[in-house]
Amino acid sequence: MKQGDRAKLVECYLSLANQWNKKHRLFGSDISARLSESEKALKTWPPLAHGGVFVDVGAGAGVLGFPLLWLNPGSVCVFVESDQKKASFLMALKTAIGVDYKERFFIAPKRLEDVSRETVLGFGFEPSGATLFARAFSGPRSIEDSVRDSVFREAPLWVFTKKNSQYQLSQLHFLNP
Repeated sequence: MKQGDRAKLVECYLSLANQWNKKHRLFGSDISARLSESEKALKTWPPLAHGGVFVDVGAGAGVLGFPLLWLNPGSVCVFVESDQKKASFLMALKTAIGVDYKERFFIAPKRLEDVSRETVLGFGFEPSGATLFARAFSGPRSIEDSVRDSVFREAPLWVFTKKNSQYQLSQLHFLNP
């Protein structure tokens, strides 16, 4: 699949996501609507214009990070997902979309705070140069604690929220001790 071919990427994603969801129940039923909501929110997201490295925290099925592949052809996305079934889905997706994306699509199958500096350097960038974002984050720790204890502690963090029935990405500000 060639870079920037949105229609083919979406078709491939939805086909694989629905196939996996029937077998593994990875996410809710309307993945297409969630993908559209994410794409709409990302189009107005200020960091998208600058490109760079984006880290999808608690990536799940990748509905927030995946649209970056066509919205910003120069960007790189790292999907951080500790659930092994969801991480396996992301690995299958990376294989399905092909070699044109291998340098822009990375998967870290672990919790954010367990991603090592060496892993990030192996992907080809410095952790401090990344922008973090999350659509849904759940775990025994808050997202702020997870970021503070990670190699990405200096990176800005954005969360996907709903305001006035519109989805948007809002930057979280917190002090790093």
